[in-house]
Amino acid sequence: CNGDTQYGGMSPPLHFATTFERDAEFEWVDPSTDPNASRDPMPPGFSSGYVYSRVQHPTRAQFETALALVEGARSGDAEAGSYGYRDCAAFSSGQAAAAALLHACGPDARVLLAQDVYHGIRYLVKTVYAPWGLKAAEVDPANLEDLRQQITGALQPEATGGWRATPGGAAPTVLVWVESPSNPLLR
Repeated sequence: CNGDTQYGGMSPPLHFATTFERDAEFEWVDPSTDPNASRDPMPPGFSSGYVYSRVQHPTRAQFETALALVEGARSGDAEAGSYGYRDCAAFSSGQAAAAALLHACGPDARVLLAQDVYHGIRYLVKTVYAPWGLKAAEVDPANLEDLRQQITGALQPEATGGWRATPGGAAPTVLVWVESPSNPLLR
């Protein structure tokens, strides 16, 4: 990750702002082109693009970029991905990350939860995502045959070697939620 390019620091700066300058239409302000901007002009052509920290934030963007590089994630453009790396997203809590992942599964999808999954995940699935249409089943991840059956039970093999949903059957499994070590039993 790059250091502080403005002052030459060896590590990147931490930004504590939660909101960033916006114009009357609540769009971000480019001080290099807006004479009414309150801060010093940025270099020509530069714009922060930041509006509010819950949407995107320069410190989180630095972290996501560094993590994507360490993990070997593929680079994406800023439009397709939130901060230039499509394969990395940081969240302020585990529940926020879990909610994003479960939401990405979509309604009518099926997820498998380890029997001793963290109670907060089970509660989130039961109270928020089950009413939304997400199907969930519990499985013992140590029982590989049961796990295989749960994953493939709603699928039929195709002649091409792939799989397709069983007509009228359970929704295909799109996510298997396993924690290592499990919480609370540490299995």
